[in-house]
Amino acid sequence: MSLAESNLLHDVAAGIQLHGWIVHAVEGEGITPYAYTVGLISQGRPELLVAAAVYDREHVVVAELVWTREK
Repeated sequence: MSLAESNLLHDVAAGIQLHGWIVHAVEGEGITPYAYTVGLISQGRPELLVAAAVYDREHVVVAELVWTREK
């Protein structure tokens, strides 16, 4: 495992420990940006995946979906 992968796993684990779930956004050349949740399944809720044409927007959509359901 590379240092970058190790750091990512550490950040994911810390975010889940602090908030109970996280949104991970992914982008790359030649792919449609997307974001997905990690940690909701342990709360008895479905994980979410959103693909979007604009990076930095899909994680906001996913977070809003989760927060709306928490209210």
